[in-house]
Amino acid sequence: MKKFSLLLLSLLLVLAMAACNSNDDDSSTDTASNDDNTKTEEKAEATEPSEEDTCAFCQMEIYAKDEEMGQSTAQALTEDGDYLFFCDSGCLLNAPRQSGETYEETWVRDYYTLDWIEADDAIIVHSDIATPMKSGYAFFSSQAVADTFMSDQADLHPGVVTWDDVDRVANERYQKKMEMQEQQNSSDESTTENSES
Repeated sequence: MKKFSLLLLSLLLVLAMAACNSNDDDSSTDTASNDDNTKTEEKAEATEPSEEDTCAFCQMEIYAKDEEMGQSTAQALTEDGDYLFFCDSGCLLNAPRQSGETYEETWVRDYYTLDWIEADDAIIVHSDIATPMKSGYAFFSSQAVADTFMSDQADLHPGVVTWDDVDRVANERYQKKMEMQEQQNSSDESTTENSES
């Protein structure tokens, strides 16, 4: 009977140790899994353009943070991990129309602090301010700051708008540009055909 009790006790001890090891393996897997989730959920950080960067849509100059129209610069992170810079928010919205590319993240500059803010979080004010593509949009990190701008710049006819409003205007400009290019191409083809005759 002693041998049986000792054998039973040994068996229970082995099972208990196996269960403990199994839980340890599960918890390390959970930890590794949590680490992977944390890595994929980390937010990408905006970066500053270099002097060589040009607008990814219109090829115009990108204004640095400290330049007069630097508050209009926008940027996007592609699915491939490339940063693209834009001279203006309209170019940020029109570039995917032309390329078909989608962006992982997009940023605009806060009008006052010049810090990058996620485009979707920005409060947008349209006014008569000078911007590279004459769109007149300024971006703010909070409604209170946007309200201060509108109060201080009442002579510039400011008003809050949405990304849908910005996109509608950007699309209208894009469509006009495409029509003009098509007309130019047709005109060039006619000229070439006439000169060959």
